[in-house]
Amino acid sequence: MCKHLLKKISICLFVAVFVVLTMNSDAGAGPLSIMVTHSEAAGVSDSKQTIIFSMTVKNTSSHEYIRRLKSVDAEIIGDLGNDREKYKRKIDVNYTFNPPLGPGDSKKLTTRFQRKVNPGKGWYKYRDVKIRVLRYNFDRAS
Repeated sequence: MCKHLLKKISICLFVAVFVVLTMNSDAGAGPLSIMVTHSEAAGVSDSKQTIIFSMTVKNTSSHEYIRRLKSVDAEIIGDLGNDREKYKRKIDVNYTFNPPLGPGDSKKLTTRFQRKVNPGKGWYKYRDVKIRVLRYNFDRAS
């Protein structure tokens, strides 16, 4: 009986370790490294606030060429003054590297997106914003 219990516990631990390792490898997997270098909450126009951010995209692979950065999934932390708002969203980048981003090459990009502002619904203007890229979507050069 004790043998079966130990076997079940060891199997459960193995599965748990496998799941954790799989999750961690997905976050760092891929040929690109993206670091946000600057983020800025701009003004409001037509109930929309523009968020501008700059990032450095580096090809960390040893043999792949990257043609296009389609989008990034980012975590946005907005400072409302007396409160903070944190959420995730997909941001379309749609930048074509010309020539393709080769192994070891890097490129600085600036992109922007808009968010709705409606104080009546509790959606206030950000005073400051921080952005962290979680995932990205790209095309390889053919």
